Amino acid sequence: MNPEFGGFRPLCLLQEEKAIIYAEINQRPNPPPSLDESTLIQAFVASYLAHDGYVDTAKAFAEDVQKEARALASSGRRGSARPLSIKEDQHAINRQSMLQHLPPLLG
Repeated sequence: MNPEFGGFRPLCLLQEEKAIIYAEINQRPNPPPSLDESTLIQAFVASYLAHDGYVDTAKAFAEDVQKEARALASSGRRGSARPLSIKEDQHAINRQSMLQHLPPLLG
């Protein structure tokens, strides 16, 4: 907040900040080639599961995706070409563990 302008930034300062942010974005390297829709959705599901502490479920999901991809490849059809990597989020695992112990504590 800028006291000179009643607590608000003048428009010219906001435009300068916007230009700086756009310049920073444009300096970043391009992202890797995009995933196909199916692979993208599978990656989102695996990431969601791992982030929420369901790491074992995320790993099982990734294994199922790979089995499906191998089955499709062996039948001559195209499946997900990239393996899903599941990263263990220790904070998410701890949250999930605490949630599992809450019902007995509240009951």
